[in-house]
Amino acid sequence: MTYQSGKPTTPPPPYSEHANPQQSTSTTPGFTAPGAQPPLPVHAGYDSASVSQQIPLLSSHDPLESYRLAEARARSRREFMKAILWGVAILAAVSFVTTLEIRGLLAGRTNGGT
Repeated sequence: MTYQSGKPTTPPPPYSEHANPQQSTSTTPGFTAPGAQPPLPVHAGYDSASVSQQIPLLSSHDPLESYRLAEARARSRREFMKAILWGVAILAAVSFVTTLEIRGLLAGRTNGGT
């Protein structure tokens, strides 16, 4: 394949769904006779027996799962309580400042201010 200005000058080879074009029994690409199943592609070394031998089966039981769930619950309770305390602290600070402002305004009025 030769390239000219970054683009190939010859088209790529045609795409084939089958490794061997003679395996296909249909004459029209993508057409399968009614009632017949299309042939499945064969991949060497990837049948179910070889995969189970290559990859050990994973256990669905995690002995640390209950510990992790308990830790997550404790952490979420702790974070919730911290958020509540921050909210109360901010509310108290705003209330304190507001009270000082109101007292200052009332003290100015009683001393003859406008």
